[in-house]
Amino acid sequence: MNITGGQISDQTPTPIYQFSPDPRIFPLAGTEFKVIACIDMDAFYAAAEAIRMGYDETVPVVVIQWKGCIAVSYAARKCGVTRFMKIEEIKKVCPQAVFIHVDTIKLGQPYIDPYKRDLREKFIINRDRDKEKVSLDYYRFESDKVISIFRKYCGIVEKASIDESFFDLTEEVSEIYKKGEYSKDWEGRIAGGDIFQPEAKEDIFLLIGSQLTNKIRNEVKQTLKYTCSAGISYNKMLAKAASGMNKPNLQTIIVNKYAQKALYIVDIPKLRNFGGKIADAFQAIGLKTLGDIQQLSLENIISVVKDEHCAKWVYFRCRGFDDEVVEEKDYTNKSLLSNKSFDRLVTNILDLENVEDLILSDLYSRMLKFYKENNMVPSTLNLHYYDNKTHERRTKSGPINLKVKEDKFYDLLKAKTQELIKQVANVIFPCKFLGVSAKNFQKNDVKSYEFDLITYAKEKQKQKELEKEKEIERIRLLEKENEKTFSKMIIEEVESHKDQLKQNSILDNNMKEFVKLNDLHNSLEFVNQESFQITSLNFPTNEDRPNCFEEDGKKIEETKCEKCGVLIPELQLRSHDDFHVAQELDKELNPNKRKYRKVQSGEVRANFQGEEYSQKDVHKIIENKFINQPDKFIDPPRKNILNKEVKNKNNGEKKNMVQMRSLDTFFRKK
Repeated sequence: MNITGGQISDQTPTPIYQFSPDPRIFPLAGTEFKVIACIDMDAFYAAAEAIRMGYDETVPVVVIQWKGCIAVSYAARKCGVTRFMKIEEIKKVCPQAVFIHVDTIKLGQPYIDPYKRDLREKFIINRDRDKEKVSLDYYRFESDKVISIFRKYCGIVEKASIDESFFDLTEEVSEIYKKGEYSKDWEGRIAGGDIFQPEAKEDIFLLIGSQLTNKIRNEVKQTLKYTCSAGISYNKMLAKAASGMNKPNLQTIIVNKYAQKALYIVDIPKLRNFGGKIADAFQAIGLKTLGDIQQLSLENIISVVKDEHCAKWVYFRCRGFDDEVVEEKDYTNKSLLSNKSFDRLVTNILDLENVEDLILSDLYSRMLKFYKENNMVPSTLNLHYYDNKTHERRTKSGPINLKVKEDKFYDLLKAKTQELIKQVANVIFPCKFLGVSAKNFQKNDVKSYEFDLITYAKEKQKQKELEKEKEIERIRLLEKENEKTFSKMIIEEVESHKDQLKQNSILDNNMKEFVKLNDLHNSLEFVNQESFQITSLNFPTNEDRPNCFEEDGKKIEETKCEKCGVLIPELQLRSHDDFHVAQELDKELNPNKRKYRKVQSGEVRANFQGEEYSQKDVHKIIENKFINQPDKFIDPPRKNILNKEVKNKNNGEKKNMVQMRSLDTFFRKK
């Protein structure tokens, strides 16, 4: 049947039974085949109390919270007892029912371990709601025992609730399949069809999954005495649907070829994620089961849900397709909540502290347990309250630092809660409801600092030394790399100007002598005051060089220094100027330094390109280079200065001598 304008027509679209539909319509086509199981504990709260009290499965146990029923055993259900019935109603329907109250935390009493409680108090039905707070710790601890058995058989276990878990058995089933360690018998009932001998690999995987799931259920029964029902299929949604088809203490398998038929009789709200508005929309037009939705075309579903994306989601999931994966919970998103409603109105902060203590005792016990299991603490605390001005429930949040030792948790929780209550004190009274929740969990690293101060200091010093060594090594490698880069730059510059230097006869013939004499002048303070004086030399200057060179294909600009006339790369110009400033300042402050004053006599030795020369050697060099070839090196107007003869005081011989002037005299402004 189809729906047109809200009316049901007789036209029936062809059902889609194939496992892999057209990927243009359904994006999940071709996804990897999985083996998913869902195990649901049978009447968990009632079973936990019955086992705790020593009752067998035939005793009708009813779990009470205040004056209402929150859990009913299957023996009591056979008598007609249902959840949320009043105690008086239950007694009429099932006179032999055993009433057991959930654990409570009492005002003014310390927290009691649920395994050390006086069980006789469990039969006291009439409780003071304003002085007691419900505690579900016993059920949580028993649930953890069940989960520990689950994890022995499967690596991926998702705890959906306190009594329900999902398993991704694909990897475990694949290993069993490779080893051939399985029988050919199904464990459980096949929904939507008859039992068959599997031939396809996917069906064999589900068969092995049924055997493995049954093994898990049997161990839970033998070890903890709990019964549970299970569903096995190729996705999460179908596994959940199958787990509720044959309760209690049975398991159901939904295979690919029977998937759509298995869902045909399932009520719409029973399918995972189909409750709420989706179920209301279809029930409003008279549809009750998933089979009714299967008869609708995509266009009909769009007309019901008023959204194309949602319509496609409904269309394929009511036929058995689902893309939700089984995964471990992210504990950073975990939230712990403890709240309480009370009959007597509270009108001031002092009276509210009693309620606060009950709530925090419950929250603290749960938070401490979670901390010991996962080493995580919350970083945010929320206060839940009823706003008497806006007449709605609201939340006030604040940060809390619990990265401390666990013995300080409760005090910090209480202090933060009182702080939040004071912030909303103008709207919270009269108060009839209060709750506190913790969220945004983070790792608590306080254990890593549990050592003495000396050890801590040593560790810090060791860490600093290691960092220093790493920095020294980094700088050494950097300097080495820079040295290689600079050497490469110099070589490339020389090579680039090699041809030009060969063509320039002055540079070609006299560059070495220029460099030697320049180094000699820097290290030689004087020759003799009575020697010949050179006032100008015709050496090649920086003007003969280009004002830039290339490095890795990029031009590096050079600037001529105003003080020394040397061409300096622009990147090094500032440091070169700083050198001149420092040199002038040093000369002003220390005029008597040897390098700044003229020495009258004595033997002088100069470091000349790695070699040492005496005063006589210097005279010889200058005589050979300048006296014998004056036209080449010295300006013609200055020739007569070099021809002056000076009498040697020691041997009376006449010898051509020369006195080197200070280099800065050649650059003085006239």
